[in-house]
Amino acid sequence: MSERQFSGGNIRKLWPMETDKFRDHLLRLDKENRRMRFAHGVSDAFVEDYAARMSEMGTLAY
Repeated sequence: MSERQFSGGNIRKLWPMETDKFRDHLLRLDKENRRMRFAHGVSDAFVEDYAARMSEMGTLAY
């Protein structure tokens, strides 16, 4: 697994089998952090769809 460290945390690639973890992470974001992440307020349904689309597009792989 590829991982990079920077001050404040780690960045690593997500695997398709981690889609649920990715979705759950995004769902835990509060209103302000969701706005910062997506550039506007988003609903739980949007987050669930977004995580599923990222997995289907293969962006959580490799």
